[in-house]
Amino acid sequence: MKKGIRLTLAAAAALLASQAMAFEFNGYLRSGPVFAGNEAQAAEGAPNVYRYDLGGAGQGYRLGNEGDFYGEFLLSHKQQVGAQTFTFGWMPSVYNSKPNPSSTSYDTAQLFLEVAGFDFAPNAKFWAGKRYQRSDVHIVDTFYINYGSNVGAGVYDLDVAGAKLGVHAYSSDEFVGKKGVNDTANRITADLYDINTNPGGKFRVVASLVNGDYVNGSSGTAVSLKHDQADFGMKGLTNSVWLQAAQGHAGLNTGFSATKHSGVRALDSINWQSGPWGGQAQAVWERDKTHDDVTDAATKVTRTSLGGRVSYAVTQNFKMLGEVGITSAKVDGVAGTARLNKFTIAPTLALNGDFWSRPELRFYVTRVTWNDKASDAAVGGVIGATPAKLVDTTKSGTTLVGVQAEIWF
Repeated sequence: MKKGIRLTLAAAAALLASQAMAFEFNGYLRSGPVFAGNEAQAAEGAPNVYRYDLGGAGQGYRLGNEGDFYGEFLLSHKQQVGAQTFTFGWMPSVYNSKPNPSSTSYDTAQLFLEVAGFDFAPNAKFWAGKRYQRSDVHIVDTFYINYGSNVGAGVYDLDVAGAKLGVHAYSSDEFVGKKGVNDTANRITADLYDINTNPGGKFRVVASLVNGDYVNGSSGTAVSLKHDQADFGMKGLTNSVWLQAAQGHAGLNTGFSATKHSGVRALDSINWQSGPWGGQAQAVWERDKTHDDVTDAATKVTRTSLGGRVSYAVTQNFKMLGEVGITSAKVDGVAGTARLNKFTIAPTLALNGDFWSRPELRFYVTRVTWNDKASDAAVGGVIGATPAKLVDTTKSGTTLVGVQAEIWF
């Protein structure tokens, strides 16, 4: 009898061990000291800022221009139960925008349960919790589509006429509503993707509808159109065209917008790898009108961004990286246009010569320049420029020297 119990316990332990082995661990981390040119970040009482930019989406070119620390680590488990599968995922995150370790913050970036394999929709995946639903341009760390940063539930990978459909419902973060107490808004987002348009081409449509008792307004709508074309003009080059519009309390990224606004955005981004050469580049134009919560007064801003990063593999483990970013922001009714530009050279150690190969350890020199209007806007906060960086109006530029580490796995 005791031998049978021991065998049963051993079998249970083996089963648990095999299940533990089924957990996957993935993550992302960026960090690195800034040795020169980032004095505003370390200044006493400086706000939590870490990048020289004009505050708009897609305007912060990040190579040799990040002084923060960020990591997110996903622990996930997928298990078959009969014909169904369930997946559990938990992603804690850690963030520090200053050299002072006491300013480090911790959060749960994702926490969700997903179930799939039902007989009535065998390919569909149903989920609830908090999880990412987003699409980005990496060199500017901007998720132009980012509708999954809140708690919600939904289904995706529904088969629809050769394409895929996702429908998701979300609740917003808390805000002070019309009644003067904390409230939340709701949002429905529909995502139709993998629409085959031509050989190597796919089309995507994301639409959101927001409803909530905000101080200034109670609704919002947003739509994003995206077309990806593989081998565009040459093998190994992918071109992506985005057209986006939003109004009310829906964001241009099809998520929530705390401020009432109306805006449009057009951008084109490319990625390529051809032999030792690789890179990513983008061109962005955005027009947005925001309203004051109390007076409903409107501020109209036009932003532009043009830039890219190039990678050349000198050897399998040594790359040269270069990045250029040219940005502007113009406020209607205000004389002048704010401009901020940056240029970076970064000798880089890597495990592979491809542009997307990680980890990378980069030793960089960056030159950032801005005009007087960018300094004025930073002080006034009109265009959302990074305040502490440009507040010293006696300067029109700075040189950053430091090290960057970046890894995903």
